[in-house]
Amino acid sequence: MESLDEKDGKMPPDTDLARAFAPIEGPGARVLILGSIPGVASLKAHRYYAHPRNTFWPIVLALLDDERPGRAPGPARSMAPSTTPSTTPSTTPGTAPSTAARKGVAARLPAYETRTARLISRGIALWDVLAECERPGSLDAAIRRRSERPNDLPRLIVRHPGLALIAFNGQAAAKLFDRHVGESVRAARPDLLLRTLPSTSPANAASTLADKYARWHAALAPTLAE
Repeated sequence: MESLDEKDGKMPPDTDLARAFAPIEGPGARVLILGSIPGVASLKAHRYYAHPRNTFWPIVLALLDDERPGRAPGPARSMAPSTTPSTTPSTTPGTAPSTAARKGVAARLPAYETRTARLISRGIALWDVLAECERPGSLDAAIRRRSERPNDLPRLIVRHPGLALIAFNGQAAAKLFDRHVGESVRAARPDLLLRTLPSTSPANAASTLADKYARWHAALAPTLAE
């Protein structure tokens, strides 16, 4: 079997081995968002949350717009698709991104480098619980437990003494965290808040976009506003 290129983390064809990316982090991180491990679309693109129907970027960018200093939450808006072309997710402060933003993610989002820079500038770090695993396809349920190898999250947390919140993008990330590093992280930083949020994956059809946004906003906004 061909091995992964450790330099870029890309997954070669015809292998079930997935490897995480380097973390996105800046010196003033207050929030750490953890997924499980990148899916196939992300591994191919070498970008976090690259699947065109994953709502991570529309939700987080809308949340950051809402939490800009001096901006008050706006009224609830319709979730109906917008017919107006846009280069960024259409949002009103305090409300979820539109259905159009969800469907046209790849075409409507700012450049990837702009998105990651915005996370860093607002004190958000981004990583995954697993460094490596075997997983046919992209579903977390398909991860082979015996192959799981976690990232060195305790070391990352030590690098960020100002970290106040760990937000898990879905139940799978939270369970993997508890299985591999939860005990050591809680012992080192008992003050850290841990919040499990609805997965932004398109596989999570149980929650609407509005519901996902509301829960993400409620969890992250207080820490980002500090």
